[in-house]
Amino acid sequence: MRKKLIPVVASLFFLTACASNTPSEGAKGTAEGSGNSAKTVSVFTSLYPVEYLVQEIGGDKVKINSLAPAGVEPHDLELSPQQVATLPQADLLVYLKGFQSAVDKAADQNPPKHLLDIAPSANLVDADHDEHEHEGHDHEGTAEEHEHEGHDHEGTAEGHEHEGHDHEGTAEEHEHEGHHHDHDNLGFDPHFWLNPNNMSSVAKSITEELVKIDPQNQDYYQKNLQKLEAQMKDLSTLAIDKTKNCKHRTFVTTHEAFGYLAKLTNLEQEGLSGLDPEAAPSPARLAEISKLVKERGLNTIFTEELVSPKVAETLSKDLGIKTEVLSPIETQSEEKENYATMFTKDIDQLSKALECQ
Repeated sequence: MRKKLIPVVASLFFLTACASNTPSEGAKGTAEGSGNSAKTVSVFTSLYPVEYLVQEIGGDKVKINSLAPAGVEPHDLELSPQQVATLPQADLLVYLKGFQSAVDKAADQNPPKHLLDIAPSANLVDADHDEHEHEGHDHEGTAEEHEHEGHDHEGTAEGHEHEGHDHEGTAEEHEHEGHHHDHDNLGFDPHFWLNPNNMSSVAKSITEELVKIDPQNQDYYQKNLQKLEAQMKDLSTLAIDKTKNCKHRTFVTTHEAFGYLAKLTNLEQEGLSGLDPEAAPSPARLAEISKLVKERGLNTIFTEELVSPKVAETLSKDLGIKTEVLSPIETQSEEKENYATMFTKDIDQLSKALECQ
């Protein structure tokens, strides 16, 4: 159903990336092009939005190696032995602890010189397991009732790791055997990057870490951070302004990856399934969505690049409405695209589907 990372291909990709002295092409941006030192900081990232931040802040002072290549679904990321073995040679790994167990395990066993877990700075919110189950619940409340308010995570990364499970074991014991990650069982919603304000917060922590590693280029990193913060502020304002006056306040998605965006824009997200993109929606949930679409006069079900659209397309056909793509921005869908352009496209898609003015 979804694109998986094949170890042999991953190994070739990784070795090619390591042979290059240029940053990853997956995160093109507008970072300043000058600095005070010829030093290049080697940075590993496990998620495209984080790769984008590192590239924008680090510019030509960083060499990025992505553990999750473009077009590969990051939720169930698997690492090759070569990637794990090479990790200690890097200056820095930037990752979201508790999201990708293979990365957590590698960071524990073969850490690079510096580790940056972005969970404490990402403003993560709790995953509401009951709501994500979508069994026999009434979904006719307001958007505010579906926003999981009051669940900000300001503690340590450990506070975000798979709530409801025994945390006394090692990272290996949390690896979800069989490589199937049931993200409805995560204690948090990992898609923080769908709120640009969270991206700014994470960008600050990345900047601080780069300055620790490469202090003589502090001014360079700080200037790039300022530019990035301005960009994220503009994107946040765009999202709010373009969805302020809409005929509809509810949007339907294949899975609930857009909670942070919904909260930012005061919209209501309704997913066919919860946080796990592989989970099949129940007949009861499909009936709920059908009823909601009819009662509220919705015209679109949003699908994603890396998740099979078959269920959504079948349901939309039955309801006589359309499907459109709304990107969770988990990967770089096209080389010419980046985080900012994909986020802007998402807002345009939402604005059109919700008949905003």
